[in-house]
Amino acid sequence: MSRDSLFSNIAGVMCLLLWSTLSSIAQAVDEVTLKAPTSIVAGGKVVVHWVGPNNPRDYITIVKPTARASAYNQYKYTRDGTPLSINAPQVPGIYEVRYNSETEGTVLGRASIEIVASKVGLETPSTAKSGAMISVIWEGPNNQGDYITVVKKGAAPGTWTQYVYTYKGNPVQLRMPDQAGEYEVRYATEQARITLAANPITISANSATLTAPVNAVAGSIIDVNWTGPDNPKDYITVVPKGAKEGTWNHYQYTKTGNPIPLQVPDDAGDYEIRYSNGQSYSTLAVIPLVVKPASASVKAANSVIADEPFSVEWQGPNNKGDYVTIVPVDAKEGVWGSYTYTKRGSPLMLMAPELAGKYEIRYSTGQRYKTLARKQITVGPGNKPGYVQVKADETQFSTSEQQETVALILDASGSMLKKQDGVSRIDIAKHAILNLTNNVLAEGTPFTMRVFGHKEADSCRTDLEMPLQPLNRKQVITTVNGINAMNLAKTPIAKSLSLVKSDTDKSKGPVTVILLTDGEETCQGNPKSAIEALVASGVNVRINIVGFAINEYVLKNTFTQWAQLGNGRYYEASNQEELSRSLLKATEKNYQLVDGSGKVIATGLINGEKIAIAPGTYQLTSQYLSGKPRDVIVKPDGLSVEVFPATQ
Repeated sequence: MSRDSLFSNIAGVMCLLLWSTLSSIAQAVDEVTLKAPTSIVAGGKVVVHWVGPNNPRDYITIVKPTARASAYNQYKYTRDGTPLSINAPQVPGIYEVRYNSETEGTVLGRASIEIVASKVGLETPSTAKSGAMISVIWEGPNNQGDYITVVKKGAAPGTWTQYVYTYKGNPVQLRMPDQAGEYEVRYATEQARITLAANPITISANSATLTAPVNAVAGSIIDVNWTGPDNPKDYITVVPKGAKEGTWNHYQYTKTGNPIPLQVPDDAGDYEIRYSNGQSYSTLAVIPLVVKPASASVKAANSVIADEPFSVEWQGPNNKGDYVTIVPVDAKEGVWGSYTYTKRGSPLMLMAPELAGKYEIRYSTGQRYKTLARKQITVGPGNKPGYVQVKADETQFSTSEQQETVALILDASGSMLKKQDGVSRIDIAKHAILNLTNNVLAEGTPFTMRVFGHKEADSCRTDLEMPLQPLNRKQVITTVNGINAMNLAKTPIAKSLSLVKSDTDKSKGPVTVILLTDGEETCQGNPKSAIEALVASGVNVRINIVGFAINEYVLKNTFTQWAQLGNGRYYEASNQEELSRSLLKATEKNYQLVDGSGKVIATGLINGEKIAIAPGTYQLTSQYLSGKPRDVIVKPDGLSVEVFPATQ
């Protein structure tokens, strides 16, 4: 073949390929069809039905007819299917819906559409007080991102301060600025940042007044009377004299009431009480306050016995959180050992340390743990206790134990939001409960769960979340995961305990109540009376109390006494591992050591560790052991091991 013939053949092939490509493009253009409305309100949703090649990165957009081929505004790729929904432009006019090939940079199809203005209007007051909430009635397209805002008169389009999206409803509530002046309430679009309607509004300044004592003792609580706008999050606070605007220390929201109780600082000095607005923290009113030093005294024996309770008399301000503690004589300020809150009264009880030595009794403030009074005290060696351990094999257990019901009561009040090692107490508790139900209790164990503090703030509500039924682990997981502690919720321990009888009325055997709590009764109930009534009702019950992160001596001692009244035991826990262990122990079989007057002196676990108890003669009883109670003689530093059955 000659060179000319070869070139001629190549040219022919190239022409054929070019013609084929152009024919394909022409065929594609011919195949594209678009179906869209001929008109739509600005910002509305344009539904586009299309037919086309659907090549990678083909897209549909809405632009002006004069726009270049590659122009686009809002768009959707054809790979998303048909029909497609695209936001219409915000500016009225004549537009085109286009099918574009991004690869080719060409328009493969187009359809005309008119964007028409929507009817937009606002109904607003002409004046308002600074920081106030106003009602805005609006009319408009309610497109995605549309909002109502208030801005300075003449502010540039797209400017916003406080705002509410129109989808929130009609009318909407809009908060006014804190600064007085001339403003505009606007209906604006988020998409194109344009203003569709605007009404003028004049904001006038607010005022407030305060009335309170001129002097107060450090750490005390005073009543503050006020007048003012009471706008959302407005608050009253006490700060050092001359503190910067927006500074706050102890505070109360004005919504709390009038007058409000306000705690003053622990440090003496010159202060100011301020009414501050909750939006910009500017001060609407201020009055002076002189805080005077607080004084206190403590009185106790010069020496006490190690690991035994002793009495302390005190005088002092008895402010919120104030406490009396015993610490090593050289302990730093703010350190505490065994302590009791002064709210318990005078005298109060403390537990002496286990180690003999020189110590100090301190009256400390509840805010900054300042020591207001101190007294040195000597802790001497204690009397040697005796020890008891009880052992039994399975043949000695009562057969009724087979149907034992576990009734769990969970405290989910506001204090359970506090954190231990970075994790909230309620989350730690939930983890421990699931460990109990998943790994300790057998599937099918009669089980019930009551929770308080998780549904209503400032309430003594208690709810039976799981009525008595065979343990269903999946259901427990779902229920427990749905529990969240609620701030300001209260602690109705007595009410919850009083409902145990009705919660377990269908139980066929003994009932073990496990109360998991991190605080004391706050609903004016009487847990002791509730326990006594439950035991007297004839229910075969034991009440185990698990105290989580409880350090106060009196409260721990109170829980111990309550548990013993209910044939149970008090367990302590300060972290997740200890809490899981305490819940496990609360399900194990226990016994009681009772003195000659019938008072329970100590409780222990059958086949558990030895327990310490003062020397003497006691009666050993247990609902889990067959046979009659037996006498146990405890000698100083001796170990009495009681084995069941007893030797005849």
